[in-house]
Amino acid sequence: MKKIFNLLIVVFLFFLISGCNDDSRPIASVNGKVISVSDLNDEIDNLPVEYRMMAQSPDMKRRILDNLIITELLLQNAQKDGLLNDPEIQRSIKEKELQIKADAEAQIYASKRQKANAAKIAKREVVLKELLDNKNFKDVKVDEKELIKFYDQYANMMKKSNPNAKIESYTNLKEDIKKTVIRQKWIESLKGEAKITINEELLGSSVPVIGIPEVQKNINPDTEKK
Repeated sequence: MKKIFNLLIVVFLFFLISGCNDDSRPIASVNGKVISVSDLNDEIDNLPVEYRMMAQSPDMKRRILDNLIITELLLQNAQKDGLLNDPEIQRSIKEKELQIKADAEAQIYASKRQKANAAKIAKREVVLKELLDNKNFKDVKVDEKELIKFYDQYANMMKKSNPNAKIESYTNLKEDIKKTVIRQKWIESLKGEAKITINEELLGSSVPVIGIPEVQKNINPDTEKK
């Protein structure tokens, strides 16, 4: 009974949130230009999934609304300066619109592929984690030089990524590095013992990329300019 009740709550919230997206009630106005509840919900929907629940709090909604107000003020200022009448600006807007649509189509395609392959992905993640976490690697030998080399590569990568990054000492990371290096060596030994063939021709750049959205294929700025 409790499971059914929880399911009903989830369904109710889903329809409640979905229904809010078409809410035209004015939540703010900027020099007479209305910002609706729907506009606010659209901004929330554009957030990464992990931040959407946080955005339901009144404080976060106010911050998002404030960003919308600032954006509208800047757009009005751009209109006053004549930027929106500039043909080059209009062309750039159109290009950006097409790119956003292409990115959205790519995300939709990727989500559909992920959903279709959910069972395969789940099996891979669970089984491989279980295997590597519990495998006995006692036969895999590793020396100190290999561990230090791995640490140096890690430290250099971190510094290139962020020159101000604080790098943990080799002593603190040694055990984790050892596990990683041992796993790598074991996997390399598996590859060495296995019969693996690769079709280099199909791997080449001449192979068409599957899943390029039609809208992306049709982007042609020069046509829009004409």
